[in-house]
Amino acid sequence: MTVLDQVLPSAELPLLEVKDLAQRYTLPRESMFKPAGQVHALNGVTAQVMPAAASAWSANPDRASRPSHGS
Repeated sequence: MTVLDQVLPSAELPLLEVKDLAQRYTLPRESMFKPAGQVHALNGVTAQVMPAAASAWSANPDRASRPSHGS
């Protein structure tokens, strides 16, 4: 048994966890004398996928892959 097992039961552990995720895209240069600009698509995003949320998502893959209309 690990320390995490003692603190949180296995059902409480996240299946996926990301912390401070960042993604930047470099724009084409507009000038030889200026540095290229950047788009900050993600900046410091933190998220967790818990087991109950993942099983609900995988149980209904059609609904997860299509945007819902009217709700």
